[in-house]
Amino acid sequence: MSNRAQRAGEVLRDKLSEIIAREIELPKDSLVTVLRAQISPNLRSAKIWITVSPEENIGIVYGKLRDSVKELRRLLAAKLDWQFTPLLSFRIDRGAMAAQEVERLLEQIRQESKK
Repeated sequence: MSNRAQRAGEVLRDKLSEIIAREIELPKDSLVTVLRAQISPNLRSAKIWITVSPEENIGIVYGKLRDSVKELRRLLAAKLDWQFTPLLSFRIDRGAMAAQEVERLLEQIRQESKK
């Protein structure tokens, strides 16, 4: 990935995180974390990797984001001074979710070993 696309991905990730937190109505107690944004070299499309907590809300949150993609692009266009606003494609980062589960299990083991 070029430095330009990498920098653009970081900016896109940060702006999209802000927009999702403020503008998208999510289920109560849901948290969406935008982990990374991979932008194509021509900056016309972007894959956005997210995690959702709690895990049982993944389907609902993913559906809301997918249904709100036009609105998200419009809000991004207002925040970014780019010639084009990339097409957004969301992905669930299962690796990060697996790491969270491992952390939870390790903490459970620590607590049980203290007893």
